[in-house]
Amino acid sequence: MSTAKTATIALIAGLAGVQIAAAADLPRRTDPYAPAPVYAAPVSNWQGFYAGVHLGGGFGSSGPIDTSGFVGGLQGGYNFQFDKVVVGAEADITYSGIGNSSFQEKSDINWLGSIRGRAGYSFGNILPYVTAGWGFGDTKYSNIYGQTKDTASGWVLGAGAEMMVMPNVTVRAEYLYYDLGSQDYPTAAGLGRIDTSTNVIRGGVNYKF
Repeated sequence: MSTAKTATIALIAGLAGVQIAAAADLPRRTDPYAPAPVYAAPVSNWQGFYAGVHLGGGFGSSGPIDTSGFVGGLQGGYNFQFDKVVVGAEADITYSGIGNSSFQEKSDINWLGSIRGRAGYSFGNILPYVTAGWGFGDTKYSNIYGQTKDTASGWVLGAGAEMMVMPNVTVRAEYLYYDLGSQDYPTAAGLGRIDTSTNVIRGGVNYKF
């Protein structure tokens, strides 16, 4: 092979190599059918101590008597967070105006309280949850035969949703059902037993420390 042919072949090979290298350095064309990136909502930080206030109303019964009225009080607790799962414990104390009166009988729940566990799932800044635990309250019943007053206790069950409106401030709405068991009440034949229960719907505001 002549020197001229050899030089020509080497030149062509060199130019081909340069073109391949340049093509490798060019940006790849975007695939128009590539899947869009998946959006992951940020996980809010619910962990820690919190305390706040609540206000609402309740309705229920003491034996055959229908009761209703307003409620308001304080709550506080602690949340543990595992990724989007939130569990914790909460205690509250509530002043109650729940009651009813007639000409012959009167029933009142003067205050309510509870110690409950909570479990929820965080959807960004929204936390729906369920709750259950021990409920108690101060009950009073009177009629033409006399009066009884008792600190009754039983169980409480409910559900709600909480929204984080600021990093350390949340608002909530929740429903709680209190079963306070049976208490004594006066009758013409002596003491009888009466069952007391109430439904509470309330809103609240918490500050997370």
